[in-house]
This record gives sequence, structure tokens and C-alpha cells, in this order.
Amino acid sequence: MALNDPYVTLEQYKAFEEIEADDTSKDVRLTQAILSATRAITNFCGRNFNRAETASERIFVPASPNTVIVDDFWETESHTVEIGTHNTWMLLTAETDYTLFPECRVMEGMDGWPVEAINLRGRLYRPIHDTRVRVSAKWGWEVVPEDVKQATLLLATRYYKLGDAPLGIVGLKRFSSTRAGDSGIGDLLCDYKKEPVLA
Repeated sequence: MALNDPYVTLEQYKAFEEIEADDTSKDVRLTQAILSATRAITNFCGRNFNRAETASERIFVPASPNTVIVDDFWETESHTVEIGTHNTWMLLTAETDYTLFPECRVMEGMDGWPVEAINLRGRLYRPIHDTRVRVSAKWGWEVVPEDVKQATLLLATRYYKLGDAPLGIVGLKRFSSTRAGDSGIGDLLCDYKKEPVLA
């Protein structure tokens, strides 16, 4: 899936809701509920769980003299890291000048975790407020985690059901909140929340 795609497909959501695949009468509302749930989860976690198939450049501000929190990137063979300013850049060498975190691509006991930080070897060459790190990478996660898919299905159901409530009253009583951080949904997502990225 591309970076801005929903975390579950319409077909997956219909199966979850036990709606016949050939019943298209509710497709518009179902699709909107999925998109809204996806956006809420992305905002709550501070990361995008889809993936880009081509590399692009992004510039980051170091969080400390040795650490740069970056947007997640899933593929490490073709990435590049440069340090400098907006006008002058120096290409860094992996392992010699920096390491990727997590190094083993395992976090919370789960394989396939993306790179989420760069650890610089030695201190920065200039004051931290003057320094930028430019990264070219394929952003996102290689595969959407199952917990994120499940949270998307549950939250999409809440959004969808609110549309059936007269004046929203019944829906608001039954589903007191529709935030991605609600108990239950939040339990699925708590291990995926990320520190703010300075860019």
C-alpha cells in the first residue's frame, strides 16, 4: 500500500462486519469510516504504517548531539544520510559515521520494525541548532502490523455506527468516544506511539 492508503481494504472491512461482498449500497460510508480511522491512528501514533516504493529526501533536526529521530523507513539497502546545512552537505558512511536504530529491526518482540532513529558516532561538527540531517529513504513500514489493522477495523466500526444514530444521540451513548487512544483500541496501539520528529 502507498503511504496515504488506508490500513485495511474495503473488502477486509466488509468481511469484518459480515457484509456481503456484492452489497455496494454502503460502500461510500464504509470507505469514509476506514479513511477516518486510518487518519486518526496515524495522528495518534505519530507515524505512517504504509510504505513508499521509491526513495525520497527529507530533512531532520537532531534531537541531541548524537541522535536524530527520523520518520520511519523500511528499506535500508539504498538509503543515504548526509549532515550539514540547507546549502552544504557531507555524505556519511554507515557503521563508520552512524548506526541505525533499531539495529536488529526488532522492537517490542516484533520483527520487521522500521528504522526510526539515526545514532551519530561522535558529536556533531557544529552547534546543534545549525545542523540538519538529510535522509533519502523509502519511508514507512514494510508491512502494516496486525495490531494496527485490528485497531483500524474497530475504530472504523465506531465511526460507521455513529452515522446510524438519530442526531448522534444513540451513537454517542453507545460509543462514548471515537478517539484512536480509547481503551481497547489504545491497548492495541500503545507500543506504536512515537516521539515527535523534528523537521
